[in-house]
Parts: sequence; C-alpha cells; structure tokens
Amino acid sequence: HYLADNGAGFEAARKRAFRLNPKFGRFYSTVAELAVRVHRYPEAIELNHKALAVQPSYWRAFVDLGVGYTRIGDDVKGLEYLAKAYENDPYNVRAYNMVSLYEGTLKEYAFVDSDKIRFRFHRRERKLLEKVVIPLAQEAFASLRHRYGYTPPPNISCPIAQDPRWPTH
Repeated sequence: HYLADNGAGFEAARKRAFRLNPKFGRFYSTVAELAVRVHRYPEAIELNHKALAVQPSYWRAFVDLGVGYTRIGDDVKGLEYLAKAYENDPYNVRAYNMVSLYEGTLKEYAFVDSDKIRFRFHRRERKLLEKVVIPLAQEAFASLRHRYGYTPPPNISCPIAQDPRWPTH
C-alpha cells in the first residue's frame, strides 16, 4: 500500500498491526526499507522516527536513521544515530562498519560542492578529480535533465572512493 501511495490501505494495515502489538517499531522500519529501495530517503527517515516513537530502544531504527541521514548529506546527525546504535548494540555489524568508516577512512575525504552535486573526494586526489569529474558530471546532469524533463533535488551526493572496496550505501 505504501509504495502504491495508497494512504487508506496503508493506514488500515498500520491499524491492524498496532492492534496486535502497539509497540511494533519494526512495522515502520520495514516500510522505511521499502521507501529506501525507491529512493524516498526523507520519507524513510520520517518512518524510522515513527518506529522510535513507539519503540524507543529499537536499535535497528537508529542504524537506519544514521544511514538515512548520511544519504541526504547530514553526516553529523547520521554519525550521532550510528554511534548511539553501536553503543547500545555493539554486535550490529552495520553500525560498527559505518561508525568505523566515519571515524577512520572518511577523515581522509573532503566535500566539494558544485552547482547541483556534492562530491566527496579523497584529499590526495581532490585537485585532479575536481578538474575532470565535476565538469563531466555537470554536463551529464544537464543532458539527462533535458532528456528526461526531471530536475533532481539539490545536493545529490556523489562519493568517489579511492579504495574500490569502500562501501557505499
């Protein structure tokens, strides 16, 4: 119901689920996963907040909020949620990996903002990548916007990893 934007159907399913278990935070986090699959990141964040409203110690929602905030470019808030998740659930592999990434590897990276795209380059490669990648990305952005008649929201995140094993969301 959610992905089909069937509000009435979604609300009916939500009521049924919460009649069975009023503290069922997983309901919202599961729907948030579906939102992420279709790139509805702000909606996924909102849904994970709802999960925490009904189940405040649902650490998976903390992890998903952390990842969600990093997807929309708020690394500070993302790391706060990830660190809290890891602190309370140290066996959550995703929380551990993301916190390690942000507290270690990503300190070697810098943000570079262009007109519509926010890049993350390794500091040693930044000068070269700014000269090559940014003009190419801006040209592709303009071409695709014209071709498809769609303008994406500002600050599209584009991390460019020095190490090809670097995880992306």
